[in-house]
Amino acid sequence: MVELLMEQGACLGSHDCRGQKFHWHDRDIYGDSALMLASRTANTPVTMQLLNEINIVRYAKQNHPFKVLKRAIKSDNERHAMEVAMHENIQSSINNPEVTRFKGSGKPELSWTLSKCTEAAFDRGMTDLV
Repeated sequence: MVELLMEQGACLGSHDCRGQKFHWHDRDIYGDSALMLASRTANTPVTMQLLNEINIVRYAKQNHPFKVLKRAIKSDNERHAMEVAMHENIQSSINNPEVTRFKGSGKPELSWTLSKCTEAAFDRGMTDLV
């Protein structure tokens, strides 16, 4: 996916055909950022690349680490979920959740907690991840 976008001349800060600028926080019609989409579809290489590139603290509203992890779990691919969980940006949030806590309205973010991720992994039988 990243290679295809780069072949088409896309890059952070570039403009689309209508002159609109692309940003890390841009989302699709369902509200998913590129990171959420990659995580949800269990595309591990793209997810890892985006986790390395995106400032998780700055873009926590669109790419909250626990939301990324929960999407990886919901992909039903335990290997993918394990790799996402072991990424340093996700690990730092597990060890210090205050760093990436979204400071806006709490209601939409309530499902993005470590306990909810653990519950989702348990429900899907991902014992190694739990």
